Amino acid sequence: GSFSQALPKFSIFTPTASVVVGHSYFDESDADYTYWNAGVTLGFLEKWSLDLRYHDTDGEGYAHWYGDLADERFVATLKYTF
Repeated sequence: GSFSQALPKFSIFTPTASVVVGHSYFDESDADYTYWNAGVTLGFLEKWSLDLRYHDTDGEGYAHWYGDLADERFVATLKYTF
């Protein structure tokens, strides 16, 4: 599932908060996991945006399946739309 909400404009920024939660099931395997991310996207100067987002899973117990891919992380993405 996902949810996003536009927030009030702040200075030159037009922020939007969003959350995603999901679960992956695998037949005949114990590698099922839940994943999620939460963050804010800051639109500015008409064509620019900066997305600041935290990602994680509950897959840490399955290191033999996922290795470092199950570790939490913070990601920043700068985008220009033309």
